[in-house]
Amino acid sequence: MRSAPDEAFRLVLWMSVVPPLPMLALALVVEGPARITASFHGLTTSTGLLALGGLVYTVLIGTLLGSGVWTRLMGRHPSSTVAPFSMLVPVVGIGSSWLLLRESTSATELAWGALVVAGVLLGSVRRGVAAQPATTTSAVATAATPSPRPVSPSPSVVVAETLTGAPAADDSAASASARR
Repeated sequence: MRSAPDEAFRLVLWMSVVPPLPMLALALVVEGPARITASFHGLTTSTGLLALGGLVYTVLIGTLLGSGVWTRLMGRHPSSTVAPFSMLVPVVGIGSSWLLLRESTSATELAWGALVVAGVLLGSVRRGVAAQPATTTSAVATAATPSPRPVSPSPSVVVAETLTGAPAADDSAASASARR
């Protein structure tokens, strides 16, 4: 059973909105209001503005965009296909820090990162068969497919037939036997 993409995205939004409130209450109890107020004084400095930029990036790009893409992928593909790609998060983080922040990357990190990428690629290709897109079956084709066992009518059909006086299933079976 798959959840609708909107439901999972709403969950992410609620997880982004609700937890800060109890955390603020806990910070007020542990740190005290004076210390919380003092932490806002440095927000107009260059370091404070960089911190706010990092917060905006984390909220908009990391949480909303990343979770939106992840939710869409999970809605369109089986989780066994999508989930292994989450192992690439540290590799992308190391690559981004090297590219954007000019941080040095050791040979060991490169080797382990290559191993992770190879493992994800190996796991994402089906053995013996090239990965092919999943075929979908229309609801009409599914409904038109005969069932090997009799299907009982829905409760609304039973009520409608009872009220209108339509023949019951037993009556139809009896009349069919009588005609033979």
